[in-house]
Amino acid sequence: MIPASIRNNNPGAQEPGPSSRKFGATSHEVLRWTYKGKPATNKIATFATSEHGAAAMFDLLHRSYTGLTIEKAISRWCGGYYASSYVGALRAANVTATDLLTKDLVKDPGFAIPLCQAMARVEAGARYPLDDAGWEAAHRMAFGGSVAPEFHPDNDVPSPGPRARMVATAKDAAPKVIGGSVATSAATYVATYGIPAPTAPVTTSIQNVGAWKGILSTATADPLMAVGLGIVAAALGWFAWDKWRG
Repeated sequence: MIPASIRNNNPGAQEPGPSSRKFGATSHEVLRWTYKGKPATNKIATFATSEHGAAAMFDLLHRSYTGLTIEKAISRWCGGYYASSYVGALRAANVTATDLLTKDLVKDPGFAIPLCQAMARVEAGARYPLDDAGWEAAHRMAFGGSVAPEFHPDNDVPSPGPRARMVATAKDAAPKVIGGSVATSAATYVATYGIPAPTAPVTTSIQNVGAWKGILSTATADPLMAVGLGIVAAALGWFAWDKWRG
């Protein structure tokens, strides 16, 4: 049988939670086993790739396990069931059980990757099938060194929801607004729909009130133009709200 951590692309065999969701896990497997002669269950998060699962592992260590000695962090991670086996595996990774696990250490790939590789070996009962390049990519993913590509049906990036799409659109539009491109875009829109564009370039200068009045009056005369400006205004509003909240 394929070990649960391997078949779920989850090197740390972590349960569903904020870190797993952050890196794309939307499902889980229920594991059934025996503890002291009685049936027991627990959940293991399922990831699209092992890199996503390893990134979530780094993130969870950074989020919830720092400030403890390595031994205590490991004991909490595995629920104390086989902490001694874990500590023995860590010796091979040159990790001392009494060392304090800090956020800086988790962010250091030279320390964190051997640590998680040793943990993944214990969880799988064998060497976890993720090469060094995959672990390095996962560590970069966990701490902002790399990001997933744009959504496409041929990859495993989840499609963005309406709010995420609106925020992304607003962030893309904001620099153009600040740089004075809204008026140029509006002029292009007007020309596209057969309405004469302004005879002089329109800028975002507060002093150029007359040009803005011209655009607004055109918008009231053409429903399509009004809709276009409404979309821009809504996007800017979402962007401002998102920046204010965050």
